[in-house]
Amino acid sequence: YGRDAAADDAAVPALSSWATLGALLLFAVPVAGFLFSLAWSFGFTKNPARRRLAQAYLIRTLLVAVVAALLLFWVAVSSVLTLSVTPYPYY
Repeated sequence: YGRDAAADDAAVPALSSWATLGALLLFAVPVAGFLFSLAWSFGFTKNPARRRLAQAYLIRTLLVAVVAALLLFWVAVSSVLTLSVTPYPYY
């Protein structure tokens, strides 16, 4: 409440290149990476730069999941509509 968000942003040191690479490689592991990104996003790390990286990765993962779900829904609906509109073949 009394804290200034801009002051918090300025005080956060960046992760080293190797720490960032290690975190991104960990995030690439399907289940463990998602669990670590959830845990680090919600404060199970003391490093604020790692928390922000995990939050950014989690947001990206959720956006990709939503886009993939919408595409899958679109393909499923279009295939059902295509099958239902196809005329009955006359033999």
